[in-house]
Amino acid sequence: KKVFSTEHGPEGGDELNYILEDKNYGWPLQTHGTDYNSKVWPLVDKSIDSKFIKPVFSWGPKLGISNLIVYDSDYFFEWQKNIIISSLLGKKLIRIKYDYQSNKVLYLENIYLGQRIRDIIEINDGRIALLSDVLDANSFESVPKLIIIEKN
Repeated sequence: KKVFSTEHGPEGGDELNYILEDKNYGWPLQTHGTDYNSKVWPLVDKSIDSKFIKPVFSWGPKLGISNLIVYDSDYFFEWQKNIIISSLLGKKLIRIKYDYQSNKVLYLENIYLGQRIRDIIEINDGRIALLSDVLDANSFESVPKLIIIEKN
């Protein structure tokens, strides 16, 4: 079974990683992001770059990656085995069609939701549950909100 991970990196350094045993993904020494204050890129000495596993995919600024699932159900049959990633700042889901043989991204779809998505899970019946941050106008604090994605 393949294990994937999201990494909330520096400015423009959010990543999708395919995890391999006993490998080093470089944080904080290797990133595609820039320093928040100086916008220096790359942040690291590229001579050490070959020591680390490269991400499957890396995003530019304004995503704020949070979590992921590998969708397993046939409820949304078109999404079976797709990687679904949630984001905070981007306020969207990202659906990735992944080629498990060649280990490459084949297709990426942005699904804008207009809400900060902190977490994502696949429910037993195949629907998808999202935990969103909603700003409470009275207290100015984030209040969690549950969103269920289901067929129309």
